[in-house]
Amino acid sequence: MKISRFLVLTALIGGLVGLLVTRGSGEKSKRYAGPTYGPRPAAECLTLSPPCPPKQPEERLESPESNEAIGFTFVPPPNDAKPDVSAEEAMNIAWQEGGYDGTSQTPTLVLVPKGGDFDHDTLVWVIRYDGYCFLPSRPIGVTPSPSFCQIRSAYTMIDGETGDFIVSWTPPAE
Repeated sequence: MKISRFLVLTALIGGLVGLLVTRGSGEKSKRYAGPTYGPRPAAECLTLSPPCPPKQPEERLESPESNEAIGFTFVPPPNDAKPDVSAEEAMNIAWQEGGYDGTSQTPTLVLVPKGGDFDHDTLVWVIRYDGYCFLPSRPIGVTPSPSFCQIRSAYTMIDGETGDFIVSWTPPAE
């Protein structure tokens, strides 16, 4: 009986380490392949368990940015751009798709130009989670402690037209 408990505990720890490595690798967790389902209602993330981080006012990208961590270029949206999915809905969807626990979350409206994974210019919400505690991978059996925590920002991108999850990422360590 002791051996089987040890094996179960080892498997659980290995799975947790694998999840942390995947979430914090600086690589995309999913490529955008277009809408997989239509808009869906999302529960208010502050009412979920665990609740999402406190929400900050929405922003709009003001100058072009190239994001090497995920391979996308972001440009400012047109001044009159109004996405079908609100910032509030995007934050709720992002949290339920695996948002990052942090000290706050801020939605930023950006435009991803046609090309690569996008067959048309696409309005997206980039949800930034500030104060995310990233725990680098550790050998099995080494218990992470708060001193191992690297405070970073993490991001989730939601399609502003459909509400579909596109990608989540953490930038590589500096």
